[in-house]
Amino acid sequence: MGAGVPAAWQIQERLLTRIAAASGEQPDDVFVWWKNRTGRDAEYDELLHAAAPTPLGRKDLLREFFEPTDGEREAGLKVPSAAHRAIAQMMAEGLVRIVVTLNFDLLIETALRDLGIEPTVVSTAADAAGMEPLHAQRHLIWHLHGDYTNPEMLNTPDELRTYPAHIGLRLDEVFDQYGLLVVGWSARWDSALIAALARCSSRRYPTFWLDRFPLNGDAAKLAKARDATVVIKDAGEWLPMVTEACGAIKHLETDPLTTAGAIATVKRDLSFGRIPVGAHDLLLKEVQRIRELQAFSTNEDIWRSLSYHDRIPAIEDELELWAALIATLAYWGNARTDDWWISSAAHLADVPTFAGSSDANNALKVPAIFALYAGGVAAVAAGRWTTVVRLLTDIPVLNPFSGQRSPAAALYKPDDVYPHTRWPSRALFGLLRPVLSDAAGLGVLVEEAWEQFEYLSYALDLARHTEAKAVPFPYVRVDDDRTDSGREVVPVVSAAVRSRSALLDELNAHVDNNRYANFAAALDAADARIGAAVEDAERRSIPMGRAVRLPGGRRFAPIAGESQ
Repeated sequence: MGAGVPAAWQIQERLLTRIAAASGEQPDDVFVWWKNRTGRDAEYDELLHAAAPTPLGRKDLLREFFEPTDGEREAGLKVPSAAHRAIAQMMAEGLVRIVVTLNFDLLIETALRDLGIEPTVVSTAADAAGMEPLHAQRHLIWHLHGDYTNPEMLNTPDELRTYPAHIGLRLDEVFDQYGLLVVGWSARWDSALIAALARCSSRRYPTFWLDRFPLNGDAAKLAKARDATVVIKDAGEWLPMVTEACGAIKHLETDPLTTAGAIATVKRDLSFGRIPVGAHDLLLKEVQRIRELQAFSTNEDIWRSLSYHDRIPAIEDELELWAALIATLAYWGNARTDDWWISSAAHLADVPTFAGSSDANNALKVPAIFALYAGGVAAVAAGRWTTVVRLLTDIPVLNPFSGQRSPAAALYKPDDVYPHTRWPSRALFGLLRPVLSDAAGLGVLVEEAWEQFEYLSYALDLARHTEAKAVPFPYVRVDDDRTDSGREVVPVVSAAVRSRSALLDELNAHVDNNRYANFAAALDAADARIGAAVEDAERRSIPMGRAVRLPGGRRFAPIAGESQ
């Protein structure tokens, strides 16, 4: 399983080299030399028996092939591979309890011990006779043919032709009462094991057969007889993926509604390169669940029965999974998954406007605003700029000012749902930051991505603004750009956004040319407005009649509660 332990043919080659050297010869091709000498192709068992006639001699001979030197250990050779560690992890999690191995090495035991688990190891016929019942085993490693530390290793065809009766009975129990995962077994040499597997007629649990190459011969016959699912993959790649997938499923089975469990499953589906059908279905379920919330009801009688102050928190409390799911798909997904979550957001953005309180009407925008910001910030963090542009310019909703449809990103703003908070965008950031950072896994990327999304959204609103709705200032940090002509306050993220020429070109198509020639000009206007507003706000904060030094360095602009 890719651990640097030599394969049988490599051991053959070394054994043949030794046999030839003992005869005083150094052939270029030891395999041809052996066939010319004996008239037969070299067979592993025959060579091993010739080089070391006794079991103890074979043990000593094989030691060098399985125990790493210091140099080999540092190079990662003859140590547990990704496949060994995946099997050990499955045993640690209770997914696998019994390993029957034909290998002489102790790599699975080493991988288990690295996890702090001491396995039960069975290496001899006597061990097998005295071991506990299989149903009582938790971490059993059964070396069916022995291991290299034990002189009772089974190597030759005679030794592999039959097993003691009590071992045959235990094998019958394994094959009858447990599911089976076969990893890289050729079913060529092990006559007794082939017979044991063939005589098991029950199919209580499924069989999976993993190999790097298509099965043939007895292996193909056995797999067909057991109705096995054959997987042609590398064990070092496939087994770790299976381990992760099983862990995610187990997490969901423990609490299928937890955000962490659902997001773990979605990430694994995406990482496997397959269509994440589960994520699609979960999105639809979330849309339906949110639609059925009393606080989100679009029934006018129910809408009028709830106060604005009760409605907002009640909706917010139900949106963690919704926001985390969208952020995960926006960060890790593709154009197909973008279609799913953007259309889901559009469905929740399509809400009526009732006569009465604008605050109560705006409360119905909360799920869509969460989706816009969770998806937008995550897409920025991933550098998925086409998705960012789509989110800022798509999702048409009815514009109550013009009677036409406008992009939701132009009309659904944090100040709509937090109008009585001095920092509406900061309030939303406080709610979404744990979801984006922890649940969706964006970590430290969240803050800068948030600012870039806010800054882009603000500049685009200026570039296309034709409605009566004011353009709220973004929640961004500013810094001082000092030149010979004086101090200029600019958004910290301005330079990073301007460096993306392809993004600016894509946004040019959405600029009202009666206002600005292109999106770069809109960014110039955004910088100028933000800088002027910051300087004005900071000067107004200085007490009359006192000489106070103006703020400097990177800081959040004290203008988020104002609009222009």
